[in-house]
Amino acid sequence: MKQSFVSDSNVLDQNFYDELLYIMGLRDRKDDKGIERLPESDRQSGSLIELVYKAFDSSDYRFNDEEQKFDYSVNIVSTWVNRILFLKLLEGQLIKFNNNNNKYKFMSNENLSNFNRLNELFFGVLAKPVDQRGSLAQEYEYVPYLNSSLFEKSVTESKLEIKPSDLSDDEELPLRKRSVLLDRVAKGTKTLPTLRYLLTFLDSYAFNTDGKSVNDNERLINASVLGLIFEKINGYKDGSFYTPGFVTSFMVQKAIDRSIIDKFRAEGFKVNSIADIAEITPENREKVLSVLRDFKVVDPAVGSGHFLVSALNYLVKLRAMLRLLPAKIRMDVNIEIENDELVTVMCDDETYFTYSRGSEMRQSIQETLFKTKLDIIEHNLFGVDINQNSVNITRLRLWIELLKNSYYEEDGNLRTMPNLEMNVKAGNSVVFKYALDRNLGDVTAHTNLTVTEFKELVQKYRNTDNKVAKSEINKSIKCFKNQIINGILDKGDRTKLRNLNQQRNELQNGMLLFETKHEHAKREKQIKKLDEKIAVKEARLKEISDAPLFANSFEWRFEFPEALNVNGTFTGFDLVVANPPYIGMQGHKNIFESVAKTDFGAKWSHGKIDFSYYFIHLAINLLNKNGSLAFITTNYWLTATDGAFLRNDLISRTHLTDLLNFKELKIFSSALGQHNVITFGTKADYSGEVRTLVTSETGSANSDIFKRIVEGKNSNTDYGLVPQIDLQDQSTGYFVLDSASRDKSLADLIIKLQNKKTLLSYAEKPKLGLTTGSNKIFIWEKAAVEAISMTDYERSLFKPLINGSSLTTVTEKDLPDSYVMYIDHAVDEKKIPNLLKWIKSQPAYEKLMKRRKGISGRIRSFELWRPREQWIFESKSTIYFQKREITPRFTLNTQGYYLKDDSYAITLNQTYRGYEKYTNVILAVLNSTITHFWLVKLGRKKGKVLELYPQVLVTIPMPNVELIKETDIIELDDAINSGRLLDVADRFAVKWFDLEMEDISIMNKYILDNQ
Repeated sequence: MKQSFVSDSNVLDQNFYDELLYIMGLRDRKDDKGIERLPESDRQSGSLIELVYKAFDSSDYRFNDEEQKFDYSVNIVSTWVNRILFLKLLEGQLIKFNNNNNKYKFMSNENLSNFNRLNELFFGVLAKPVDQRGSLAQEYEYVPYLNSSLFEKSVTESKLEIKPSDLSDDEELPLRKRSVLLDRVAKGTKTLPTLRYLLTFLDSYAFNTDGKSVNDNERLINASVLGLIFEKINGYKDGSFYTPGFVTSFMVQKAIDRSIIDKFRAEGFKVNSIADIAEITPENREKVLSVLRDFKVVDPAVGSGHFLVSALNYLVKLRAMLRLLPAKIRMDVNIEIENDELVTVMCDDETYFTYSRGSEMRQSIQETLFKTKLDIIEHNLFGVDINQNSVNITRLRLWIELLKNSYYEEDGNLRTMPNLEMNVKAGNSVVFKYALDRNLGDVTAHTNLTVTEFKELVQKYRNTDNKVAKSEINKSIKCFKNQIINGILDKGDRTKLRNLNQQRNELQNGMLLFETKHEHAKREKQIKKLDEKIAVKEARLKEISDAPLFANSFEWRFEFPEALNVNGTFTGFDLVVANPPYIGMQGHKNIFESVAKTDFGAKWSHGKIDFSYYFIHLAINLLNKNGSLAFITTNYWLTATDGAFLRNDLISRTHLTDLLNFKELKIFSSALGQHNVITFGTKADYSGEVRTLVTSETGSANSDIFKRIVEGKNSNTDYGLVPQIDLQDQSTGYFVLDSASRDKSLADLIIKLQNKKTLLSYAEKPKLGLTTGSNKIFIWEKAAVEAISMTDYERSLFKPLINGSSLTTVTEKDLPDSYVMYIDHAVDEKKIPNLLKWIKSQPAYEKLMKRRKGISGRIRSFELWRPREQWIFESKSTIYFQKREITPRFTLNTQGYYLKDDSYAITLNQTYRGYEKYTNVILAVLNSTITHFWLVKLGRKKGKVLELYPQVLVTIPMPNVELIKETDIIELDDAINSGRLLDVADRFAVKWFDLEMEDISIMNKYILDNQ
């Protein structure tokens, strides 16, 4: 009987990863946002990154700065390491295919004794067909030609003219303290030559493509674990998060089923399940296969290609389920998915299938699996990523999946790999010039290829193993795309430019025989106007053609011809699936601005959004009329004020089928601050309700707990079904997923509260505290203020400051946390000589100067960046609160303390300012259960933490303060002064809002269940 051999592909072999990073000369960053070079004190001259740095120092290439040099160095090292890891998998396969014959072991220290030998292996052996290897052919007679562009020089290698043989063989690398090599090298060995260290290290592990381990005591490295490592190393700069296999497998299977069923319905088949499709297959085999081959999945943020690999595995299984594999194969094997791995099981003895040469049956099974995978990769799977390294890794992972089922052909050569450049491409998915609805029909009439011929050319490119032919085909493809671009411009701006030039020529050559002086002046004036228009249009055309904005754009309109019909119309994809980058606007302004300048970006750039929003809008655009989407993102957009456009777009252009909110349960182990939601939707007709899920589970997810949750079997998860029309809260537009929030008694309570006045009825919109621009200069401890010699006037500029973290009570503590040097535009610099001298002597001053260089307006280098109005801080009727709180607390500014921008200040509006009793009423309501409930129900949350933004604060219900009885005012004032406000706030709120204490209990239960 078979024993489950597939290891959990979501688990990183930490020891392997750590030592590999050590050999590379890198380490994980402490903030879990990628990798970095080791600190100078820990660097080893024999590590790969330091060897590359040394090689760069001997080259003629000059880098712009150290960051660029590091980027290129990591690019080069990771490219070489990726190749070597792939070759270890290849080596393992060759040995296994040939009955464990070690003559197929070519990645040994004996073969690769120095970096020059590694260079020969890359470019003299693997990059060339066997008959072109010259003297190396005999030496590497068992190493096949794979036709993989992995062994063509990368753009970076060519640009920098660097190769492995440029690295020094003289350097040695000390053994890592916890090295796996300690029991594999001679006793007393302390260092090894770098390449020998790397190869010996890799030989300490069993490399296997499918997860099987020959011996129980072997350390196994399979394709999925390598995929995780690839993404961690290659996503070093953008902090990519590797999506666990149990997530990708669940998402693609669920989304593919939905999309495939809709696709068959669109073809006229009356089916409601995959089982229904299986029933119609025997009588419609060719049609069913045709529909499946036309099915197109795209990941616009492909990363390491994990979603595409999971999709590949499931589509292979789906073909087996639908009995589309040859009958003999169906009788011999069962195809299953275990832990996101495709496994093949022999029917006769339930052992796992293995391929070995000499068995006709096993040869047939292996060929069928390879050709099925190849057909799916070429016709069904597409991906885009802005990071060329990620693109390379995705191609590599798909090659690995094919390598699992590669086979020896009749001529004794291993089956070559396809060219995947046409399926997985580099570019910025959300930046493009040409809209998807741009008509190409008449444009392609002026090119040298039809769309059908374009598709055929792309397919020919995929399958050629002749590099010269490949180059020629690529030229033809580029020429065709350039002709399309020129044609599009001709239809638009260039047509207008031609018309303007024609008008100008007519005026220039249309001088009348007896033209008067007035007529001549009029004609010259018209020519001048046309010249100005022509200049503007020519500049615009040049801007479009040469703009840096579009230097890395991805033109969805024609990059994937599979998404075009014969007339050149963009028909779209059947499924868009992704884990897009989670990037906030803070610190990434330039990235957002570049997208916002495009027509697509301008439409969706509203407020403080996350970069992932663009990808969801894009997905809806890319889908065909029956297409589906599946995304895993942060869950903030569900209740973010500036997520309104995204929510409305999803509601208006798709039918949402599932919204699964994982809240505090960590899906990504390397992104502990993230809270995730999985979203499924379709453009096809869908009359069902939206399935909602909100889990209260915490900790890190694993496959077992995740499975129980998504299958509806977890007792700590709230499950619901809601019509899409009822998904949004009417007052805020937020998506309400928890069933408790849709409870009628709760809804009635909210309506009752909404019928009251709001905070905005009495107060201004909350204002942020002051921004210093440099805390090191402007924030002082009391002892420091007293120690500096200064005038009385200068000393008067130091104002008591309270930190946001100290706002834990309803009145301020007796002593401030520190003092802020309050210098605004009104301060005369002649009156602060001592402070100026001190400021300019500080190391932080130079940095402050650089930040303010070129800033418009009058902000002197020694002023606070945003000082705010002083009366806000000095009024004892001002109420303070932190930006983020688990339990919201609002503090009365009883001491006249100043406040920084980690907190907000509430001040009464002009009508009510000066009435302290009204401030006290507002303070009581803000510190009551009503406000806490309101913020949990309608505010924005990050896990358990409430984000107290003004947009929601101003909607907090308030009673009519003018109707509050004087006895209540007196009692309230006494409660504040005696520190008892929190004890009586709910009692006052119940009275003023005409509620019952039972209502408070309902609110408290909701808070407990939902925060």
